[in-house]
Amino acid sequence: MIEAISITGILACLAVAWWKSHEARRAKQALDAAMEAFPSRLVAALHVLVEVNQESVLVDPAREILQAICVNYEDVNADGQRELLVQYPAGAHGSTLKIFEWRSNGFKEVARLGAGTPVGFGACL
Repeated sequence: MIEAISITGILACLAVAWWKSHEARRAKQALDAAMEAFPSRLVAALHVLVEVNQESVLVDPAREILQAICVNYEDVNADGQRELLVQYPAGAHGSTLKIFEWRSNGFKEVARLGAGTPVGFGACL
């Protein structure tokens, strides 16, 4: 009788362990999918933020800065992975372009370029 209860307990523990492993696999797949989609969603949100502030009629110094910011998400080095391009004003008449790669579930800056003209690099073209 005790052996039957022990075997039943072991089988129940194995079933729970299998179920939890299955749930963990599904959660990992969902997290991976969300993290893969995150860069594109972030860029879309930034585009909305910049566009809304460009259409605003309010006089606000922050709006002027946002109007000059340009955000793109393109594969600039032909490696099959898109990079985040952020161009913004620097100084009185210059602009800076920062390039970020998506690595280990986060953006890492890989390059920064400066130009002495407000036209900048044409990252929004």
